[in-house]
Amino acid sequence: MDYDHNNILISVSKVYADVNQQKGPEWYDHKSYEPQWNLPDNYSLIKKVGRGKYSTVFKAVHKRRTECAIKILVPLDPKRYLREIKILTNLAGQKNIVRLLDLVKDPMTGIYSFVFEWVDFYDWRSLYTSFTIHDIRLYMYKLLCALDTAHSLGIMHRDIKPQNIAIDKEHRRLRLLDWGLADFYHPKQKYNSHVATRVFKPPELLICYPYYDYSMDIWSAGLTFSIMMFKRIVIECGEDDPDQLLKVADLVGGAGILNYADSLGVDLDDSTRQQLVRRPGTGWEKHRAKVAPELCPPDALDLLNRMMTIDHRERITARDAMKHAFFKPLLDPLKTHKVE
Repeated sequence: MDYDHNNILISVSKVYADVNQQKGPEWYDHKSYEPQWNLPDNYSLIKKVGRGKYSTVFKAVHKRRTECAIKILVPLDPKRYLREIKILTNLAGQKNIVRLLDLVKDPMTGIYSFVFEWVDFYDWRSLYTSFTIHDIRLYMYKLLCALDTAHSLGIMHRDIKPQNIAIDKEHRRLRLLDWGLADFYHPKQKYNSHVATRVFKPPELLICYPYYDYSMDIWSAGLTFSIMMFKRIVIECGEDDPDQLLKVADLVGGAGILNYADSLGVDLDDSTRQQLVRRPGTGWEKHRAKVAPELCPPDALDLLNRMMTIDHRERITARDAMKHAFFKPLLDPLKTHKVE
């Protein structure tokens, strides 16, 4: 086992660890990437559909009358967006991942925009409330497929949450959106823990462990899975990352988190340690009791536990999750609820 100069254990992903090394700098070196920016003349905005910290998203139409989504970026140095562009370009044409169609720059304002395929999608709150176990099975499989594809190409999404998963229930389509926090995985590289949305952060980020890997996406996808099943967010939002760690402990238990941090060589302050010890964890039973039994069968709970394992080194991979018994009805040719 390798340790850094702070005696922190350097863990390496158990899957796809060397993908970027094998593909070479041309694949992952976004800093020297030079994208082609086109004129915006081909597009007309229809209506605003979303807004974030660094962008505003509009539904638009191409002059050929095809619908699209245009993400107008906050005026910043375009180099700030090179990693996202390179990742989206590398993911072009992959199933269940939003497709980047064009890059445009307005010569009058100097504002940059991304053009994506348009996906008709529903508000996730009302959508998840309506999900049957068959819906949950289908869309979780598609999400895991998207994640395994990205991971197999050396890419961590780092912001999995319902808001970044567009689902068109009418056409049974899913697209994984918003790759703005995504990054290329290199073994033994330190990564910033200030990524992902707080509620969806896995334990490794909440204890500021820098050598995380693709498995962080699996925890966040697991929490999304739990929302689909239990029709509510099962982990409360903390005031900051240390408080969020305690909220996670309320579910999974503080002793396991303490053992995990100690095994990595991560020091937690005395106050945090004392508070973790006092949290045995509720588990899933109280949430399971509030919904119909058919929404959370034993194999679904087993998969959920494997996805939300505290220790990232023991968490199930996206590829193995797709082979889980929970998805057997989708893959059985005699069943009607199949993956399309």
